[in-house]
Amino acid sequence: AVEERVLRAAARAQQETGLGLILHAVKSEVGAWQLDVLEDEGCDLSRVAVGHCDTYPDVDYHERLAERGAMVMYDGNGPGDPLLQEQRIANAVELIRRGWAKSLLLSHDVCVLGMRERRGGPGYSYVLRQVGPDLIAAGVPEDVVETIFSENPLQLLAGHRPDGN
Repeated sequence: AVEERVLRAAARAQQETGLGLILHAVKSEVGAWQLDVLEDEGCDLSRVAVGHCDTYPDVDYHERLAERGAMVMYDGNGPGDPLLQEQRIANAVELIRRGWAKSLLLSHDVCVLGMRERRGGPGYSYVLRQVGPDLIAAGVPEDVVETIFSENPLQLLAGHRPDGN
């Protein structure tokens, strides 16, 4: 009930500000329920990213989120688990192949000091340094990768002020 109230408040704030929302949807299909609540409040789902989709590696589920207009976020990119990173890339390639490149966000979850480059972690540049080239090596055209890294974040982040500017 508390999470639902927060989601409803976030949807109302989004309507007022035009700002994007990022959901925390880990290891399950909870993102679909979260979108139900936001949609019920009239939220613009094209300005919503379902975070941590890569922790539930079901591309059919990711496609269902994209079909609803939401963005699918693979935000755990990093070298910590090479097999998991290979799966992220394969899932991203499959989502792109299905026509959802404009609904995909790729980032990292650098959230502790040990993940910073100067502390031996992948750092903030890992996605641009490694994930982009990995996608290209997997057959994704460079212009599509550029769209994913430049236009897609703008879709989520560029808000509008209540005065229309």
